[in-house]
Amino acid sequence: MRRRSLLLQVGVAALLLALLALLVNNLAVNLLRTGLGLDFGWLGRPSGFALAESALPYSPSDSYLWALTIGWLNSLKVIAAGLVLATLLGVAAGAARSSSNRLLRSLAGGYVAVIRQVPLLLQLLFWYFVAFLALPETPIGGLIQLSNQGISLLGMPLSVEFCAVLTGLTVFTGASIAEIVRGGGQRCSPRTVGGFSQSWSERRPRLAPDRSSPGPACDPAGVDQSVPQPGQEQHPRHRRGICGSLRR
Repeated sequence: MRRRSLLLQVGVAALLLALLALLVNNLAVNLLRTGLGLDFGWLGRPSGFALAESALPYSPSDSYLWALTIGWLNSLKVIAAGLVLATLLGVAAGAARSSSNRLLRSLAGGYVAVIRQVPLLLQLLFWYFVAFLALPETPIGGLIQLSNQGISLLGMPLSVEFCAVLTGLTVFTGASIAEIVRGGGQRCSPRTVGGFSQSWSERRPRLAPDRSSPGPACDPAGVDQSVPQPGQEQHPRHRRGICGSLRR
């Protein structure tokens, strides 16, 4: 049995190495065919494509290295803006889920349930093709102008691709943050432990007997502390519990 397991592991490892070698060979052949080679000299060549969103000036005549740099800056911009917007949305939705208003609580619960059940890729495709590309070509709005060519936010132009990615990530991450906020609020609430109302005074151990509840009183002074010697019969009074009724 052990030998069979070892042979199986060796076979799987050999298969993975063969697959990796095939991928490397195909990459090398394609790079040589396109004239790029196996070095990094292609980073200095003109990219030849445009970017919809660029934090810095960019043109298709710029190098691949500059195009990659612009892409990294766009990613950082989406991450920074998404963190702020998703946090605000998540905290608001989490507080709404813990609200006493039934309508507000139901709307927030429906938002979280639907968004967390739909894959992120499908949501991004929805925001890009259905929401933003369906806008009219002529800009509409005042301070925020919307069109299928881009969105102008207080004079700052944003591409449709950037807005779709930012909206999808914000809505998707905000649903997860809302669940965290709701769970944290329930954990901190003294009335949500097992569904019963338990305050700190109710959860702490009682070091003194509860005088308000009926029952036999514990009188340590009235308890006989004498210990019977070996061979000596214990008096029936000694077999009474410490908190037994000793008063007559």
